Amino acid sequence: FSNFCEGPGVATINEMRRFAGTTESSGAGPMEHGAFSVVIVTHNSAEALAICLEFVMTLGCRVLIVDNGSSDDTIAICREAGVEFVSNRDNLGFGAAANQGLAFVDSDTVCILNPDCLLTAPVVSAALATLRDNPDSLVVPEFVDWEGRRHPGRQPGYTALRLIADMLDGNGLAPLAKQLHRWTGPGDATWHWPIGACIFARRTALLGLGGFDPRYFCYMEDVQLGRVAYRKGHDVLLLPLPVPHFGGRGSMVEARRRQKLLNEARLTYARVNYPAPFAFGLSLL
Repeated sequence: FSNFCEGPGVATINEMRRFAGTTESSGAGPMEHGAFSVVIVTHNSAEALAICLEFVMTLGCRVLIVDNGSSDDTIAICREAGVEFVSNRDNLGFGAAANQGLAFVDSDTVCILNPDCLLTAPVVSAALATLRDNPDSLVVPEFVDWEGRRHPGRQPGYTALRLIADMLDGNGLAPLAKQLHRWTGPGDATWHWPIGACIFARRTALLGLGGFDPRYFCYMEDVQLGRVAYRKGHDVLLLPLPVPHFGGRGSMVEARRRQKLLNEARLTYARVNYPAPFAFGLSLL
């Protein structure tokens, strides 16, 4: 049933729940958030989506799936669960699809959620309470993986050196990247960005920031969002509560394709935020 080192896979958990007859795919739970919606962007997300919906549909909120041209059972899972969904013929990218969801819902508060995250009632309650006191902020949880490691959803700002280190790390120069990371430290402490796997915000505040920058197909759009938020005086606030995150299971993309998307996103970030010679030099890596 599980791999000893990595923990049980998402498909395994779904199968175990189905075998035990414990999956609940519809019906409102103990919380009623009429002014709260969850927007989930999917692309070939069948492995993770069922268990994600099992959790989110107990919250009593509106759930909208924006699907980017899935060819697996993602849409069938949406239909079986009885959730609203928008089915795009093509893959528009994460940011464009998330913006599409923001335009579709009309609730006061939204959560942009990855299908490989498990949203719980305590996290939602804490996020809504935080937004009542800080209506212009972006609110993010901690993320916890199968091994119990926690990763704060609020990350220090990207620097040029970190951008170089990350590009090196993903393209066969990990030892050099590790050394560079030691020099760069955690990042720029003057501003922060929200990890896009789970972001709570007032819908009007998020739209006021321009939503997600559509120039980014996938990855780094959350970094850009944090950068814009900082410029406009919006805070990124961290909840002291974890959201389980499978990490990389939200969309079935092969490793080589995922690295290509990361490279393209980092180059886009360099072109948008740094002088052209820096972006050109980064492309050489």
